[in-house]
Amino acid sequence: MPIYEENADKLNLAVSDSEQSVKITIDSYHGTVASVSFDNGTIKTVNNGETLEVGKASELKGRSLEFSGSANNPDGDEIKITHTIFEVEDQPLTYTFPEDYTGTNSHDSSDENPTYVFVINFIWGLPWNLY
Repeated sequence: MPIYEENADKLNLAVSDSEQSVKITIDSYHGTVASVSFDNGTIKTVNNGETLEVGKASELKGRSLEFSGSANNPDGDEIKITHTIFEVEDQPLTYTFPEDYTGTNSHDSSDENPTYVFVINFIWGLPWNLY
């Protein structure tokens, strides 16, 4: 099966110039098991139900990071994974695979073990005085 690569310019998260942590949370549904890895100086992996620091907002601002995920569903049900990336919890960027997927390869719903890639562009825009 193909690797599902999301369009690189699709996902933009506005961050501040602060030392506030940017985090990612992975939630899965229908019995899906998933993990997502990224490299921000060291390779880190976040699994179902976990929240992990991606980095400090000021260090991420103006950069893009690639996230690589893999999933399966031992029960054979639908695969669904929600990725929530945030600096401020009430202003998250949410990406749900495969629902939000718009990449070149069409998603094959019979793919029992999809591998997917998405890029988060950390752009300037969040007022630092929100804290």
